Amino acid sequence: MVMIRSNTIFTNVAMTPEGDVWWEGMTDTPPAKLIDWQGKEWTPGCGRKAAHPNARFTVPASQCPSIDSDWEIRRVFRYRLFVFGGRRSDTVPLVAEALDWDSGVYMAARCVRRPRPRRPEKWEW
Repeated sequence: MVMIRSNTIFTNVAMTPEGDVWWEGMTDTPPAKLIDWQGKEWTPGCGRKAAHPNARFTVPASQCPSIDSDWEIRRVFRYRLFVFGGRRSDTVPLVAEALDWDSGVYMAARCVRRPRPRRPEKWEW
């Protein structure tokens, strides 16, 4: 969670009254009131999920606390990467390596299913 505290784009997540993001499994007890991923008011007993099962985030790799300290040192080639994360480890791998930049963009794009994600919002915690 340290990695996504700032400079993060979230899609298909719920929003708390304080403006934070939330999804099922993030906390042991859900908040009493949210705005769900479709922009509707949500409460724990309303009978639907607050966040879409395919909720995602995008964050600069430089914010990963476990990244190698030399990852930005230019050697033979320049690293160009981004971290594209989601919540569904049963559907797509939590970590995958692409052959090149174009393949990475394609891999991330093909993970998206209908309904299409809402307009991305940016929150800073």
